[in-house]
Amino acid sequence: MRLGQVISNLVNNAAKYTASGGHITVCARAEQDEVVLRVRDTGIGIPADVLPGVFDLFVQERQAIDRKEGSASD
Repeated sequence: MRLGQVISNLVNNAAKYTASGGHITVCARAEQDEVVLRVRDTGIGIPADVLPGVFDLFVQERQAIDRKEGSASD
């Protein structure tokens, strides 16, 4: 259940921060005894200084006002 929530959040965030006409790619594959999931998009990205804590609880990057409510007005 939590894994589904994580995947949903990753894809929803990619969609929220990718302009109309952009691209989102989701890929999963087995590597040894693990599954590797990759979500790539052409969105605005995450600043390098935020990346180390991106999966910590309650961490959120400052949002542009037009993206705050999930609207991609491009």
